[in-house]
Amino acid sequence: MHRDQVAYHVEHLQERDFHITLSGHPKSEELGTAGELVTATRFIKSDRFLLHYGDILCNLDTGILRTEFFGAGTLAVSSQCKLDKGVVEMQPDSDLIARIEEKPTIPKPNLMGIEVLNSLVLEHMNVGEDVHRDVLPRLLEKGYKFKAYLTDLPYLDIGSVDSYRKAQDWVWK
Repeated sequence: MHRDQVAYHVEHLQERDFHITLSGHPKSEELGTAGELVTATRFIKSDRFLLHYGDILCNLDTGILRTEFFGAGTLAVSSQCKLDKGVVEMQPDSDLIARIEEKPTIPKPNLMGIEVLNSLVLEHMNVGEDVHRDVLPRLLEKGYKFKAYLTDLPYLDIGSVDSYRKAQDWVWK
């Protein structure tokens, strides 16, 4: 995201009585997404915090997640998942392909990488773990409750060169 777009969103949120401190550093595979948060706990001064993955572009008003906050957190969830790979359906009990579908949209909600979490979840994070793969599933197993904020808003994960190039054509409103 361009610097002026970040500044616009920060100013917009501060007008709505958010206290925002931005801090960033290069991603480290060794730390994992949870480890990144563990190293940043000293910056989290309230009982809730916004986690917005840096490679996710979306026009979601994150204030909605604060308003809709529940339990251990509220997660932005896209109503459908568009796969970036083709899939095949196999014939039963065979290695023969019955059907091919290129980059389908499946009717299964998926995480967008934008969420407001209770700061208590930080106590359950360890260096080397991933928030979505390791931490949140473990907390669900322990009985913690998370709310989904279901949206049809388009979003892009610009974690690859192709999707980053696609983002250059997005119109920001």
